[in-house]
Amino acid sequence: MKTKRFQTLILGLTILSIVACQPKSPEIKTEVAVVATDSIVKPEEKKSSEDTAKAVELDTIYGFDVSHFQGKVDWATIKKSGKHFGIAKATQGITYTDPEFQTNWSEIEGNGMYRGAYHFYVAKDDPIKQAEHFVNTVKDMGAHHLPPALDLEGQSIEGLTVEAYQEGVMKWLNYVEEKLGIKPMIYTNHPFGNQYLNNDQFSTYQLWIAEYGSEEAKIPEAWTNKSWTGWQFTEHDKTEGLNGSVDESRFLSSILLNSKESESK
Repeated sequence: MKTKRFQTLILGLTILSIVACQPKSPEIKTEVAVVATDSIVKPEEKKSSEDTAKAVELDTIYGFDVSHFQGKVDWATIKKSGKHFGIAKATQGITYTDPEFQTNWSEIEGNGMYRGAYHFYVAKDDPIKQAEHFVNTVKDMGAHHLPPALDLEGQSIEGLTVEAYQEGVMKWLNYVEEKLGIKPMIYTNHPFGNQYLNNDQFSTYQLWIAEYGSEEAKIPEAWTNKSWTGWQFTEHDKTEGLNGSVDESRFLSSILLNSKESESK
C-alpha cells in the first residue's frame, strides 16, 4: 500500500510539473463590440436572468446574403450552425421587390439573428424613387440590424458619366439615411469602386467589399485609409438550410453598433 501511495504521489507531481511547463495561450487583444445576449438568442433559449445579463464579445461575425434565388431558407438551421446574421435582398430599381424578402426578413429576426436588407441599384432609374421603394418595402430595420446596404455593380450604367452616377448614388444614400435614421453601407468590388466611386465622400460610408479567392480583400482607393467593415469572401458556399450556392460574408463586430439597441445605451 505504501509503495502504491508513493507511486501515486510521484505520478501526481509529474503531471503538475508538465502542466506548469505548458506555454500559455497568447492573449488576443482586439476591439470588440459588446452585444447584449438577448440580441442574438431567442427568449425561449434563455436559461436564467443571470444568463441574460451576461455580455457576448464578438470580434468577427459571419452570415449569408440571400435572395429568391436561394428559395426557401431554413434560418433556424443556419442559426444552429453558428451564423450570426442574414441579409436579404429587398428591392431592385423602382418597382421590383424580391418575392422572398418578407419571409426572409421576418424569419431572420424570428430566429434571433441580426438582419440586414439591400437594394440593387439601377443607374438609369430615378435614385429618389428607388430609395422610396426600398424604404417603403423595409419600413423599419428593427431592433437588431446591420445597416441597410446599397448594391453597386453598374446595372444600366452605360451612357452615364461618372459624375452623374455618383450624384444619383448620393441621392439614394442621403434619402435612405434620412428616412430610416441609419447611415447605409455600400456594397461593391475593387475594380468598380475604383472606376465609379473614386470620391472621398463615399469613404464616410462603411464598405462591404466583394472579393473572392483571396487571402485579403482589395480595397477601392476611396477607402484606402479605412478598409472594409464587411467582406463577402465567397459566392459558392454551401450549407445545410440553403439550396445551392450562397454568398458568405464576415463583418467586423463594430457594425453591430448601428443597432438601435446599442444606440440607446
